[in-house]
Amino acid sequence: MNDEFKAFIQRIFNLNEGEYSDSLNMEDIANWDSLKHMELITNLESKYNITLEMMEIVNMRSIGTIIETLQGKGVYVG
Repeated sequence: MNDEFKAFIQRIFNLNEGEYSDSLNMEDIANWDSLKHMELITNLESKYNITLEMMEIVNMRSIGTIIETLQGKGVYVG
């Protein structure tokens, strides 16, 4: 896993080192609500200079789907 991406996700969701996993989803992260999701989206778009489509945004419900979406945009994170 790309350490920079991992640190980015940990910062966004206030996760400790041992809490990160690609399998984490919205239900696993207590503060992953609609506002935090939009913060995630705006930060991803800014960090990786991409534009996410509405269906991509809606489908990003886990760390794994975030990675898949970024890879679909040509961004390698792990």
